[in-house]
Amino acid sequence: MKRGWPSQAALLAAVGLVLWYFASNTAQNLEARRIASGFAFLWREAGFEIGETTFIVYGAADSYLRALAVGLVNTFRVAVIGVVLATLLGALVGLARLSPNWLLARLAAGYVEVVRNDSAIDEIVGPNPKVFKLAEGFKFTEGPIWINQDGGYLLFSDPNANAIYKYAPNGNQDGKLEVFRTPSGYSGKDIAEYGQPGSNGLTLDPQGRLTINQHGNHRVVRDENDGTQTVLAESFHGKRLNSPNDLVYRSDGTLFFTDPPFGFPKAFNDPRKQLGFSGVYSIYKGQLQLVSKDLTGPNGIALSPDEKYLYVGNWPRSLTGQELRKEDEPVGEIGDSHKAIMRYEVQPDGSLKNGKLFFDFTSARGDDGLDGIKVDQKGNLYVSAPGGLWVISADGKHLGTIVTPRHVHNMAWGDDGKTLYLCARSALYRIQLNVNGVRP
Repeated sequence: MKRGWPSQAALLAAVGLVLWYFASNTAQNLEARRIASGFAFLWREAGFEIGETTFIVYGAADSYLRALAVGLVNTFRVAVIGVVLATLLGALVGLARLSPNWLLARLAAGYVEVVRNDSAIDEIVGPNPKVFKLAEGFKFTEGPIWINQDGGYLLFSDPNANAIYKYAPNGNQDGKLEVFRTPSGYSGKDIAEYGQPGSNGLTLDPQGRLTINQHGNHRVVRDENDGTQTVLAESFHGKRLNSPNDLVYRSDGTLFFTDPPFGFPKAFNDPRKQLGFSGVYSIYKGQLQLVSKDLTGPNGIALSPDEKYLYVGNWPRSLTGQELRKEDEPVGEIGDSHKAIMRYEVQPDGSLKNGKLFFDFTSARGDDGLDGIKVDQKGNLYVSAPGGLWVISADGKHLGTIVTPRHVHNMAWGDDGKTLYLCARSALYRIQLNVNGVRP
């Protein structure tokens, strides 16, 4: 119901009366205590020295106004020097990374910037963190998982190369890299049309069996101990899945996975796409169920340490520049237009309820979407997002951002549980943190 102008005028008058009362009362109290108001004090003698002065001559007999001017000039001088030095340092590090000198390039590659927004980040990332490049030369690295067998090793996908690689660390020496499996996700006759035909997300079930999301085959499979392979999911209501992307197991064996169309050659507009939505699924006691279709680009996925919440990142269709097909189901604004993480309450039967916006990255600078998500034992989230690896607290506060030499797309906790392996475009890195991560 709209208010008439008399009531609006009365409200405005009441607000003005309250402001007048407070101003009058303040002036009376200042006068009673012989406290002068206004800016006349600026022309009084300051009576103190300033250690450093630049461009402006100053002494104790000068006014407060002159002291204020000296302080502003000093602040500006320090800021300019800091910006220039930071720019020079960044340029030198960038040039060193391109240097043909192996040692210089290696040292520069270890430099990592940490944007510290909250003191809590200091408990996670030390004062002088180092990131180490372990291997490079891949087409695109994704979906890593630590295997705590045979001394421990990392498996990770290169979906563009249709391969899974194995990296076995060797203390301070170079680790051993080898092809673990190829093809890893597709062997169809039209494979040349695919940009990412291979596997993407990898994880272990509670029995330690490797579970694989296959882009080109549009399915989720599990390696059995006898060498065979079981198809866990490949269609929903008679229609082929899109391209299963990331996945996570609950401790009781319930599997959650995301199914955006990024594995198709033409993504959202590919004629091979049979489903009219991008889903989040669970497999509970062997039964596949659709638990969410709120997002057009569900991607990274992770459970909270207590398994009460499921986090799902969105790389929305609208930001790809592709149009919604007439046969596709529309979703809400967040699902179609926002780079965001949704948080769902997980039910005992593997279903979800009360999906809420947990963190919105849409206004963050950079064109990168949201990719992998991992959590530590304190509930903090590590998110591949624009500008670097964002660290988000369990209550949705941005603690800081880890900026590495190349943009991180996914990660996995390994070694002692505090080492985070980073799949960053064409390379593999690791960084040592101060917290224990949640591993399968």
